[in-house]
Amino acid sequence: MSTKVDNHNSQPQNSFWGQSLYCTENKRRLTVWGENMAIWPHEETPLTEPQKSAYRHLLYQAMLDIRYFCHSRGTASWNPLEWRRQYLTSRDAGSLADWLHNLALYARNDFRGFDENWFWQEYDGICSRRTHFGPGKHLDYRKHYAAYLEKPDTE
Repeated sequence: MSTKVDNHNSQPQNSFWGQSLYCTENKRRLTVWGENMAIWPHEETPLTEPQKSAYRHLLYQAMLDIRYFCHSRGTASWNPLEWRRQYLTSRDAGSLADWLHNLALYARNDFRGFDENWFWQEYDGICSRRTHFGPGKHLDYRKHYAAYLEKPDTE
């Protein structure tokens, strides 16, 4: 889910990409994607040290997965079906990178301003659009996160 905010004082027209709403209290236009509306600015979610460690580990694991998706193994292929497969997996890698680029920034800043609900709503959105990851699949990042938290020594 994504929300675009414009600081215009005029009433918005319907947007091609999403439904536009107008908040009269702070005179902001919100363009809402998906069923649940997220609020901007996000509410900060205070995290424990084990949670911070689990998010950093999730980021590391996803970087390994992105590397796997983007790196073609074996010799060069002239097969158009292989090209198509590689193209589709690179799209999955791009979706992961789009989802996680802000997590890297939050991790650098000790998760100040991090909104955990927003993060997982974004994950649910990409799971509905991508084939290699999501609930019940090998690359289930929510499951990896929970499993890391369950480890006795997550520091």
